[in-house]
Amino acid sequence: MSRLALVALFVAGLAVPVAAQSSSALLGTLPAAGPAVADSAHRLFAPLRGDWAVTVVDHLADGTRHTGTGEWHFDWVLEGRAMQDVWISPPRAVRSSVAMSPTLDRYGTTVRYFDPTIAAWRVVWIDPAQNFVATLVARARGRDIVQEGTGDDGSTLRWTFSDITHDGFVWRGETSVDSGRTWRTVQEMTARRLSSNTSSRAAAGLMTALIARGPRAENAGALALFGQFVGSWDSAVTYTNADGSLGNGTGEIHAGWVLEGRATQDVWIFPRRGTPATDGQEYGTTIRFFDRSAGNWRSIWISPVNHVVREFRVRTDGDEIFLEARTARGMPQRWIFSAITPNGFHWRNIVSEDDGRSWRVREDVSARRVGTVPATR
Repeated sequence: MSRLALVALFVAGLAVPVAAQSSSALLGTLPAAGPAVADSAHRLFAPLRGDWAVTVVDHLADGTRHTGTGEWHFDWVLEGRAMQDVWISPPRAVRSSVAMSPTLDRYGTTVRYFDPTIAAWRVVWIDPAQNFVATLVARARGRDIVQEGTGDDGSTLRWTFSDITHDGFVWRGETSVDSGRTWRTVQEMTARRLSSNTSSRAAAGLMTALIARGPRAENAGALALFGQFVGSWDSAVTYTNADGSLGNGTGEIHAGWVLEGRATQDVWIFPRRGTPATDGQEYGTTIRFFDRSAGNWRSIWISPVNHVVREFRVRTDGDEIFLEARTARGMPQRWIFSAITPNGFHWRNIVSEDDGRSWRVREDVSARRVGTVPATR
């Protein structure tokens, strides 16, 4: 396997002025003031920005219905290239005081971005409470927003926003077992806006609902695998340009606990903010959670800049962490964390063009922690 030479020691003075605590790490880099592009296609979900109270009606498999409540928070993220939401049911105000059926405990997030290569929105729903991931494509259909795709259990999904006004909307979730010929409604929600102020409250509402103080106690041991990366990091990067030449530069990585401590979310930025753009530009996010049913981590990478959504299988080998998937062209791909210490790690992105017989390095990163190792609760 060919290997790029490891990047030299960091240049002095690269520290990002962001505290290493999990909340500060994401607060400094995830929220955005508005959409990066102002045209109507990029603003499809803009009317949903803000904080909402929702009534939730679940159509259960036995034919009965369960009515409950929840909360939903939307805002722009990743330089305005994407919109993220957090949906919680039952709402946080009552979660500690009500008896919850495991099947009705929902605390998940969606990341959406407009992909010009398909002239539609990519939608990724991640719910660690239910160990569930869904990938969909969203388009306007009349005055509705229709999202169609699949769940990781093989289900065919159609999720629709309708009756959208400044003060409310209706959402309907349907599933099909015959490739979309017939549909069954599984959930309906009616949303009411909590505040007319959609500028300052939106970011605060999303981030307050998203960020957690530390790992969820029941899985704290397993969660430590990626929890050790919580905080802020300077990175030195060597990468392969489109023409095959090598480039290098500096970047930043920020990670924190999210979704009631059931998951971590990070933001990878290259080049670092305030420096000129390069061929290897990136501003994306990873959400990772421990799937209790599978007994392993799931890692979903979302890059609005490069129009990529990719879920990786996770395994460990000695002191290294391997994330494995296939590229859009079907080639085996590995992202490998190694040389991990409390204050640094090495990461590389390698791809095989001969089905795993040999590997080529696409990106090589050395990272150094900014600040102190954050304490967990």
